[in-house]
Amino acid sequence: METRREFLDLPNEIIDHILQDRDISYRDICRVSQTCNQMHKLCMSNELWKRKLHQRWPRLLSKYTLDEPPDWSKEFRTCIMVCCAVRKLVSQLSPRFYKLDEVSDEAFDEVVALMEKHDAAEVIISELNEIIHDKERSKNLTNKYYAVKLLRHILHLHLSVQWKAHLEEPPGEQKLEKGAVILSQWFQPREVVSEIEVTKQLDQIADRVKQHLPEHLKAKYNKGTPTLSPELERLVLETMNRILYNEMGFRGNKDRYYDENNSFIEKVLERKMGIPISLAILYSAVARRLGVTCDCINFPTHFLLKWREHPMATLDKQYTFIDAFDGEFLTEIGDDLYKFTDAIPPIEVYKRMLRNLINIARNHHQIKNNTSFIRDAIEMMLETTPQDPDYQFLIIKIYLYLRINLTQIKSLLQDILASNVQSGPQVALLMNEVDRSILENENILKREIKPKHRAEHKEVQFSVGMVMKHKRYNYMCVISGWDSTCQASRDWIIQMGVHMLPRKDKQPFYNVLVEDGSIRYAADENLLHPDTHCEIPHPDVGKYFKEFTGQYYVMNSEKAQEYPDDDVKTRTTVEGKGQ
Repeated sequence: METRREFLDLPNEIIDHILQDRDISYRDICRVSQTCNQMHKLCMSNELWKRKLHQRWPRLLSKYTLDEPPDWSKEFRTCIMVCCAVRKLVSQLSPRFYKLDEVSDEAFDEVVALMEKHDAAEVIISELNEIIHDKERSKNLTNKYYAVKLLRHILHLHLSVQWKAHLEEPPGEQKLEKGAVILSQWFQPREVVSEIEVTKQLDQIADRVKQHLPEHLKAKYNKGTPTLSPELERLVLETMNRILYNEMGFRGNKDRYYDENNSFIEKVLERKMGIPISLAILYSAVARRLGVTCDCINFPTHFLLKWREHPMATLDKQYTFIDAFDGEFLTEIGDDLYKFTDAIPPIEVYKRMLRNLINIARNHHQIKNNTSFIRDAIEMMLETTPQDPDYQFLIIKIYLYLRINLTQIKSLLQDILASNVQSGPQVALLMNEVDRSILENENILKREIKPKHRAEHKEVQFSVGMVMKHKRYNYMCVISGWDSTCQASRDWIIQMGVHMLPRKDKQPFYNVLVEDGSIRYAADENLLHPDTHCEIPHPDVGKYFKEFTGQYYVMNSEKAQEYPDDDVKTRTTVEGKGQ
């Protein structure tokens, strides 16, 4: 009692300062407010709740007009209500959708409605990131798995608004680095890609170039971005080339050209590697900060920039071309290719970036989740060119393959038919396929899970949740299911050489999630216990498991219904080997 009295004797400003401390949570304030009238009054301070809102959601204040300050405690309560609804939905997704391979966007409608009603995209994104990146990385894996799916959907809706606003700007005012940041965020929902940070790094590169210019030219920049003669522009670009490519080490990624990270602006800045188009965006952005305009040209096979070095020359001699992949000036490109040197607007740059990413996902296998990646690329392409029938049909085929967004497919097919009557036969076939998929999903959801008891399959030596190593291919994996004998088709058995194994297909086979992101069906004789156990970085781990103990994975409730005896088997086997 005496301690409380001493605290209350402090000036109100000091108490308010203490309550505003980041380590004092909103729950603490609610509890303290109930202790006495004085504390209740202090805890209702509008400025206090503004500070708490800013601490919890730092990017949120920008949406409010400061001319008419809101009731910050009310705003905070609304945000907390939205966060609770988000966590509730995430916890319900596994019981509802475990039997399906993928979750349709319609499953998130409840949270989307809250987002739209309260303009709460930033709050929802923040809360989902808290779920995904909590302090217990190896626990709550199922919630994290579905939080990623919800985050992807909410982030795409949020970015879609920004993307459309960006494309509606006059082409001359669109900054390529801004579009590149939105594109990078679109493909990487789990990562924070900050436009502010990218802008800061580009500014720093430009400032570094200025510091290496001759004093008379440096003085011009001290008064603002100057208008330069072509001779001074060349001096600036030559200095920029030296800084970027010689001193800072930027270069084209020739060894891993088809790495998708080469297209993400923040990764290019971090790794100092990219492909022609991403390096061209970086190059032109720095050049613009230095007062030099470099236009993008959609050159075949190799994206280039052009700079108007000789404005008084004939049209075919005015431009010097820049290969940002190597940091080289090109004065000759061949008369037969000159028709490809017209400057293109930003939207054409973005479309080429997206086509590159689609091509990477289709033809190269280093991307862990190709289907999801292609889906992201095509959905963003449709945000860019919404009426393109080729991409409309592509996204329909992807949704049908995943058996998701079936209502959306029907609406899209009706739009296609309305704009092109000749597509009628193809639309009719796809409508029938949609109806079959709807029925199939309904039947899957109604189907009861048939548990596999180990007493009935004594020949199965390994169990769900065990981390294993493949004898032949040396990959690490986790078992997510098993059959007492191979259940694959005869064609697959021959194609995979199963008939050449000593025990052929008359042995247990295991569904395994592999560290490279693939899902495989492995024979009993090809799996062994590894010397050390490790987490398996597969995107679907959380669909089946709730926790990694450091030695094995613990099944979630839905997977445990399928294999009710395997948790005990896995635990006793792995812990027994540890002894």
